[in-house]
Amino acid sequence: MPPGFGAPSRIPPGISGGNFSKLHIYDSGILAPDWTGGLSGLGYGNSAIDVGVSLIVLERSFVKGSRTDIDDTCSGNPAHWSPPPGINAPGSTVVVLDSHVQGGDMGRFQFLQWPTPQDCDPSNCPLLPGGIGISCAVLYHAGSTIEGGRGAQWSNCLSGGQGSFFCCQSPPGAPLQVGSEIPLQDDLQIIGPIRL
Repeated sequence: MPPGFGAPSRIPPGISGGNFSKLHIYDSGILAPDWTGGLSGLGYGNSAIDVGVSLIVLERSFVKGSRTDIDDTCSGNPAHWSPPPGINAPGSTVVVLDSHVQGGDMGRFQFLQWPTPQDCDPSNCPLLPGGIGISCAVLYHAGSTIEGGRGAQWSNCLSGGQGSFFCCQSPPGAPLQVGSEIPLQDDLQIIGPIRL
């Protein structure tokens, strides 16, 4: 945590829990709560789905992790931040059908190492990517979009009340962090209980 900041804040995930055998979500929008005000210092986002279950099935749904941000872009560089995955289920099997999953976004920050506070150098843009789309042990998917969250937006920070301006943007996060990925036919549909 950069010096001078208070304890980091974290908002809860959209869905969390465990001690049940499976989670089946269909025709839904699952969005982790996002920062809308009252943020003090560092504010970590969270996953839309963060569960410890053996099987997650997602059908015809939209899932997105929340943004990781800070209340003052001119306070310095965030170190070792990692936005949350859209779905965080490291030991689970996840099945995604006709759905869209996106990792959490990064906020906007000041890069203190531009040549001068007034400058910015897009070729020297810091690497602070967005969150992973899905983190799980085994992923089956068909007819779906799975993508990482938006990378950090970087600005300079002018003194004397002049404000700051956009310089560059870090790349998006990786779509997947999985042990095994198994693409399925795009026309696959579930009729009755799923069997893997």
